[in-house]
Amino acid sequence: MAVGAALVSFHSSPDGPELISHDSKTDPPGMNAAVRAVVRMGIYVGAKVYFIYEGYQGMVDGGANIAEADWESVSSILQVGGTIIGSARCQAFRTREGRLKAACNLLQRGITNLCVIGGDGSLTGANLFRKEWSGLLEELARNAEAPVLTDLPGHHLRTFYDLKKQ
Repeated sequence: MAVGAALVSFHSSPDGPELISHDSKTDPPGMNAAVRAVVRMGIYVGAKVYFIYEGYQGMVDGGANIAEADWESVSSILQVGGTIIGSARCQAFRTREGRLKAACNLLQRGITNLCVIGGDGSLTGANLFRKEWSGLLEELARNAEAPVLTDLPGHHLRTFYDLKKQ
């Protein structure tokens, strides 16, 4: 299970990770409260929770920008200004190549669900990513860049929009 900024997908299944991401130029009040709530709820339902530092830029860059979160990592953050996971605009994510890199970085950690916390730009990017997800997986598989895809339930990215349809 995975979750990232602006779109949400929660499952109580412990076999998948969860992700938090944020992509915005400014950090509105309450960002840390939202991050804390998503992390703690994810842990509560048995998900593996990840931070994506610096929003979509961190998703594209991968590496240390995607790190596991735990209960203590969100303790004492409510009074802190900004957001503990940072935020950034990301030109690369606006291209298919950038989204392909982001998908590869998520798959390397088994992340297939995103909880995106952000504004219109974050939600628009997340919705586009969701729509392209199957095609991105197919392209990564053709190029032998993705882990074994048969281990991923449903081969699709779950988002808040998906949950609203149920």
